[in-house]
Amino acid sequence: MRLKLHNRRPPSNRQDGNMMVMVALVVGLIIVLLLIGIALMLVFSSSTRGKNASDELALGAAKVLNVDDRQGRINILVERSRELVFSSRQAYGDISKRYKHLEPIARQLADEARSGALKVEEERLAIIAATESDLAAALKDDAKRLAERNSMNLNWFKSTTPKIIACDIGTFKDSQSNVLMAEGFEELKVFDLARDYVNKTNKLYRSNVDVKLPSPDDDLHFRFSKLPAPVKGTISGARLLSEEKFEQQSKIDLQTQKVSFGEKFPCAVRLRLSTQITASGRGDLSGNVASSSVALTNGGTPAPDEEP
Repeated sequence: MRLKLHNRRPPSNRQDGNMMVMVALVVGLIIVLLLIGIALMLVFSSSTRGKNASDELALGAAKVLNVDDRQGRINILVERSRELVFSSRQAYGDISKRYKHLEPIARQLADEARSGALKVEEERLAIIAATESDLAAALKDDAKRLAERNSMNLNWFKSTTPKIIACDIGTFKDSQSNVLMAEGFEELKVFDLARDYVNKTNKLYRSNVDVKLPSPDDDLHFRFSKLPAPVKGTISGARLLSEEKFEQQSKIDLQTQKVSFGEKFPCAVRLRLSTQITASGRGDLSGNVASSSVALTNGGTPAPDEEP
């Protein structure tokens, strides 16, 4: 009786094949993870570029709102004109009762003070119109400079240059101007405090309020724009502001470049930029990364006789 012995070959070929499949899967997974990581890094980079651009442009636009301290100076001029009208009216009342022969001169001085107040208001509105034009020109230049920046193109990943998609103008959540209450006239001080024209804590006039005088001069308009006031002699520069502190006043039509402030000076700008990202060669995976920045204009300087 013969026994036949069969030699069994070890299944090395099958094991090698399984190992190759596993290696291929691991390598493929690593490549996919690397591509996802690179894509996320590029998206983050594009988002950072867009945010930096929106910060830069918002600060530039905010500076236009008070270039050469136009708002700050007209605020001071409005306060001095109002003070002059009040004091001239007081002088007219006193002189009319006590010195009848000087009444025509006193009346002339009061009329000239009123005429000066009207001219100050005309100048304030003219400065608003000039600032509207300056801001429109600045936004146009910003859009042009953005278009000239280099885009990112890696064949399978593309990122366009940021584009301005919205611009809002407004103020910040505070109620005061950069103008201190006049200390020289006690009656005017009492009147202003009674009418709540002044912040009782820091003695600064409230902003965007028609600070009218008593009759018969209550037909005149005196408005202070909202500006950061000097703090211990330090004048704040233009700076970024959080979204929560921004109060929208109006929107700017980017198609027509029309800018309108109305009769109120804005002091802050909110810019929204968008960057288009394509994450495949065929362009079927694309989206927009948006960024937004709010900037506050520089503070107003004190009157020359109030400077330290």
